[in-house]
Amino acid sequence: MNLIVANVIVRNDSEGRYHLNDLHKASGGEDKNKPSHWFNNKQTQELVELLNSRNSASLSVVTKDGRGGGTYVCKQLVYSYAMWLSAEFNLKVIEAYDGIIQQERAEHDRVTSRQQARLEAPLMTKALQDARARQGKDSPPHVFSNDYDMIYRIVLGFPAKKYKVEQGIDDKTNLRDVLSLEQIKAIEALQRLNQSMHELDYDFDTRKDKLHQVFMRNHAQAMIAEITRDNA
Repeated sequence: MNLIVANVIVRNDSEGRYHLNDLHKASGGEDKNKPSHWFNNKQTQELVELLNSRNSASLSVVTKDGRGGGTYVCKQLVYSYAMWLSAEFNLKVIEAYDGIIQQERAEHDRVTSRQQARLEAPLMTKALQDARARQGKDSPPHVFSNDYDMIYRIVLGFPAKKYKVEQGIDDKTNLRDVLSLEQIKAIEALQRLNQSMHELDYDFDTRKDKLHQVFMRNHAQAMIAEITRDNA
Protein backbone atom coordinates (compact mmCIF):
# COMPACT_ATOMS: atom_id res chain seq x y z
CA MET A 1 0.00 0.00 0.00
CA ASN A 2 1.15 3.54 -0.72
CA LEU A 3 2.55 5.73 2.01
CA ILE A 4 0.75 9.08 1.80
CA VAL A 5 2.15 11.99 3.82
CA ALA A 6 0.59 15.47 3.70
CA ASN A 7 -1.39 14.40 0.60
CA VAL A 8 1.82 13.41 -1.22
CA ILE A 9 2.20 9.81 -2.42
CA VAL A 10 5.64 8.57 -1.40
CA ARG A 11 6.76 6.13 -4.07
CA ASN A 12 8.59 2.95 -3.20
CA ASP A 13 10.84 0.58 -5.09
CA SER A 14 10.63 -3.18 -5.56
CA GLU A 15 12.30 -3.81 -2.20
CA GLY A 16 9.98 -1.52 -0.26
CA ARG A 17 12.33 1.45 0.12
CA TYR A 18 10.72 4.91 0.03
CA HIS A 19 11.48 7.82 -2.26
CA LEU A 20 13.20 10.42 -0.10
CA ASN A 21 12.59 13.19 -2.63
CA ASP A 22 8.84 12.64 -2.25
CA LEU A 23 9.19 12.97 1.52
CA HIS A 24 11.08 16.21 1.03
CA LYS A 25 8.23 17.43 -1.17
CA ALA A 26 5.68 16.39 1.48
CA SER A 27 7.58 18.38 4.10
CA GLY A 28 7.24 21.58 2.08
CA GLY A 29 10.27 21.28 -0.20
CA GLU A 30 12.40 23.92 1.49
CA ASP A 31 16.09 24.03 0.54
CA LYS A 32 17.18 23.78 4.16
CA ASN A 33 15.38 20.43 4.42
CA LYS A 34 16.97 18.80 1.38
CA PRO A 35 17.89 15.15 1.96
CA SER A 36 21.52 15.94 1.10
CA HIS A 37 21.79 18.07 4.26
CA TRP A 38 20.41 15.24 6.36
CA PHE A 39 22.81 12.73 4.75
CA ASN A 40 25.78 14.94 5.71
CA ASN A 41 24.79 14.54 9.35
CA LYS A 42 27.24 12.28 11.18
CA GLN A 43 24.42 10.55 13.06
CA THR A 44 22.69 9.74 9.76
CA GLN A 45 25.86 8.23 8.30
CA GLU A 46 26.33 6.08 11.39
CA LEU A 47 22.72 4.91 11.19
CA VAL A 48 23.10 3.98 7.50
CA GLU A 49 26.27 1.99 8.28
CA LEU A 50 24.54 0.20 11.15
CA LEU A 51 21.50 -0.70 9.04
CA ASN A 52 23.67 -1.98 6.19
CA SER A 53 25.73 -4.12 8.57
CA ARG A 54 22.58 -5.73 9.97
CA ASN A 55 21.05 -6.47 6.57
CA SER A 56 23.70 -6.90 3.91
CA ALA A 57 21.17 -8.47 1.53
CA SER A 58 19.28 -5.18 1.07
CA LEU A 59 20.93 -1.77 1.18
CA SER A 60 19.22 0.84 3.33
CA VAL A 61 19.92 3.57 0.74
CA VAL A 62 20.00 3.37 -3.06
CA THR A 63 20.15 6.08 -5.71
CA LYS A 64 18.51 5.43 -9.06
CA ASP A 65 18.84 7.28 -12.37
CA GLY A 66 16.28 7.87 -15.07
CA ARG A 67 12.52 8.05 -14.80
CA GLY A 68 11.37 7.57 -11.23
CA GLY A 69 14.94 8.02 -10.12
CA GLY A 70 16.18 9.60 -6.93
CA THR A 71 17.17 8.39 -3.51
CA TYR A 72 15.24 5.55 -1.89
CA VAL A 73 15.62 4.66 1.79
CA CYS A 74 14.32 2.00 4.15
CA LYS A 75 11.57 2.63 6.69
CA GLN A 76 13.98 3.29 9.56
CA LEU A 77 15.61 6.09 7.59
CA VAL A 78 12.22 7.53 6.71
CA TYR A 79 11.60 7.92 10.43
CA SER A 80 15.09 9.35 10.95
CA TYR A 81 14.67 11.92 8.17
CA ALA A 82 11.22 12.90 9.42
CA MET A 83 12.50 13.33 12.96
CA TRP A 84 15.39 15.46 11.69
CA LEU A 85 12.92 17.73 9.91
CA SER A 86 10.53 18.38 12.80
CA ALA A 87 8.43 16.72 15.47
CA GLU A 88 5.29 17.72 13.58
CA PHE A 89 6.41 16.09 10.32
CA ASN A 90 7.63 13.04 12.20
CA LEU A 91 4.15 12.64 13.68
CA LYS A 92 2.61 12.89 10.21
CA VAL A 93 4.86 10.06 9.01
CA ILE A 94 4.04 7.91 12.05
CA GLU A 95 0.32 8.46 11.49
CA ALA A 96 0.70 7.60 7.78
CA TYR A 97 2.42 4.32 8.67
CA ASP A 98 -0.26 3.58 11.27
CA GLY A 99 -2.86 4.08 8.55
CA ILE A 100 -1.13 1.50 6.33
CA ILE A 101 -0.98 -1.01 9.19
CA GLN A 102 -4.68 -0.51 9.96
CA GLN A 103 -5.60 -0.98 6.29
CA GLU A 104 -3.50 -4.13 6.05
CA ARG A 105 -5.06 -5.51 9.22
CA ALA A 106 -8.57 -4.71 7.97
CA GLU A 107 -7.83 -6.39 4.63
CA HIS A 108 -6.44 -9.45 6.41
CA ASP A 109 -9.58 -9.65 8.54
CA ARG A 110 -11.78 -9.20 5.47
CA VAL A 111 -10.05 -12.01 3.59
CA THR A 112 -10.17 -14.27 6.66
CA SER A 113 -13.89 -13.65 7.14
CA ARG A 114 -14.47 -14.15 3.41
CA GLN A 115 -12.76 -17.53 3.53
CA GLN A 116 -14.68 -18.52 6.65
CA ALA A 117 -17.99 -17.55 5.07
CA ARG A 118 -17.09 -19.51 1.93
CA LEU A 119 -16.18 -22.61 3.94
CA GLU A 120 -19.38 -22.42 5.99
CA ALA A 121 -21.73 -21.80 3.06
CA PRO A 122 -22.09 -25.52 2.22
CA LEU A 123 -23.18 -26.17 5.81
CA MET A 124 -26.11 -23.79 5.42
CA THR A 125 -26.95 -25.35 2.05
CA LYS A 126 -26.91 -28.83 3.58
CA ALA A 127 -29.09 -27.69 6.51
CA LEU A 128 -31.65 -26.28 4.05
CA GLN A 129 -31.64 -29.45 1.99
CA ASP A 130 -32.09 -31.64 5.09
CA ALA A 131 -34.91 -29.45 6.40
CA ARG A 132 -36.80 -29.72 3.13
CA ALA A 133 -36.21 -33.47 3.04
CA ARG A 134 -37.82 -33.79 6.48
CA GLN A 135 -40.86 -32.05 5.00
CA GLY A 136 -40.87 -34.42 2.02
CA LYS A 137 -39.82 -31.64 -0.39
CA ASP A 138 -37.26 -31.61 -3.19
CA SER A 139 -34.54 -28.93 -3.31
CA PRO A 140 -34.35 -27.36 -6.79
CA PRO A 141 -31.52 -24.83 -7.37
CA HIS A 142 -33.69 -21.73 -6.92
CA VAL A 143 -34.42 -22.74 -3.33
CA PHE A 144 -30.76 -22.28 -2.40
CA SER A 145 -30.35 -18.99 -4.30
CA ASN A 146 -33.50 -17.65 -2.61
CA ASP A 147 -32.01 -18.45 0.78
CA TYR A 148 -28.75 -16.65 0.02
CA ASP A 149 -30.58 -13.71 -1.52
CA MET A 150 -32.61 -13.37 1.66
CA ILE A 151 -29.36 -12.74 3.54
CA TYR A 152 -28.04 -10.40 0.84
CA ARG A 153 -31.25 -8.36 0.97
CA ILE A 154 -30.90 -7.97 4.73
CA VAL A 155 -27.22 -6.99 4.63
CA LEU A 156 -26.92 -5.18 1.28
CA GLY A 157 -30.47 -4.06 0.59
CA PHE A 158 -30.64 -6.05 -2.67
CA PRO A 159 -30.36 -9.64 -3.88
CA ALA A 160 -26.89 -10.45 -5.20
CA LYS A 161 -27.57 -9.91 -8.91
CA LYS A 162 -29.28 -6.55 -8.44
CA TYR A 163 -26.61 -5.38 -6.01
CA LYS A 164 -23.96 -6.00 -8.67
CA VAL A 165 -25.95 -3.91 -11.15
CA GLU A 166 -26.43 -1.10 -8.63
CA GLN A 167 -22.71 -1.04 -7.76
CA GLY A 168 -21.42 -1.50 -11.30
CA ILE A 169 -19.84 -4.88 -10.48
CA ASP A 170 -19.16 -7.25 -13.35
CA ASP A 171 -21.61 -10.16 -13.35
CA LYS A 172 -18.76 -12.70 -13.45
CA THR A 173 -17.16 -11.30 -10.29
CA ASN A 174 -17.73 -13.24 -7.09
CA LEU A 175 -19.70 -10.74 -5.02
CA ARG A 176 -18.13 -11.69 -1.72
CA ASP A 177 -14.68 -10.90 -3.09
CA VAL A 178 -15.56 -7.20 -3.34
CA LEU A 179 -17.59 -6.72 -0.17
CA SER A 180 -16.21 -4.83 2.82
CA LEU A 181 -15.10 -6.36 6.10
CA GLU A 182 -18.29 -5.47 8.00
CA GLN A 183 -20.50 -6.69 5.15
CA ILE A 184 -18.70 -10.03 5.10
CA LYS A 185 -18.83 -10.32 8.89
CA ALA A 186 -22.60 -9.72 8.82
CA ILE A 187 -23.14 -12.29 6.06
CA GLU A 188 -20.97 -14.82 7.90
CA ALA A 189 -22.94 -14.37 11.12
CA LEU A 190 -26.34 -14.56 9.42
CA GLN A 191 -25.31 -17.69 7.52
CA ARG A 192 -24.54 -19.43 10.80
CA LEU A 193 -27.79 -18.34 12.39
CA ASN A 194 -29.78 -19.32 9.30
CA GLN A 195 -28.16 -22.75 9.35
CA SER A 196 -29.19 -23.24 12.99
CA MET A 197 -32.76 -22.18 12.25
CA HIS A 198 -32.93 -24.65 9.35
CA GLU A 199 -31.87 -27.37 11.76
CA LEU A 200 -34.77 -26.32 14.03
CA ASP A 201 -37.21 -26.37 11.07
CA TYR A 202 -38.08 -22.67 11.21
CA ASP A 203 -40.08 -21.52 8.18
CA PHE A 204 -38.83 -18.88 5.72
CA ASP A 205 -40.70 -15.89 7.16
CA THR A 206 -39.64 -16.68 10.72
CA ARG A 207 -36.02 -17.03 9.70
CA LYS A 208 -36.16 -13.78 7.72
CA ASP A 209 -37.57 -11.85 10.70
CA LYS A 210 -35.01 -13.28 13.12
CA LEU A 211 -32.11 -12.62 10.78
CA HIS A 212 -33.23 -9.03 10.27
CA GLN A 213 -33.47 -8.49 14.03
CA VAL A 214 -29.97 -9.84 14.60
CA PHE A 215 -28.56 -7.78 11.73
CA MET A 216 -30.05 -4.54 13.06
CA ARG A 217 -28.89 -5.28 16.59
CA ASN A 218 -25.38 -6.58 15.92
CA HIS A 219 -24.21 -5.34 12.51
CA ALA A 220 -26.04 -2.31 11.14
CA GLN A 221 -24.18 0.27 13.24
CA ALA A 222 -20.79 -1.25 12.45
CA MET A 223 -21.55 -1.07 8.72
CA ILE A 224 -22.65 2.57 9.01
CA ALA A 225 -19.46 3.40 10.92
CA GLU A 226 -17.36 1.64 8.25
CA ILE A 227 -19.00 3.66 5.47
CA THR A 228 -18.43 6.87 7.42
CA ARG A 229 -14.73 6.07 7.89
CA ASP A 230 -14.24 5.18 4.24
CA ASN A 231 -15.89 8.39 3.08
CA ALA A 232 -14.06 10.63 5.54
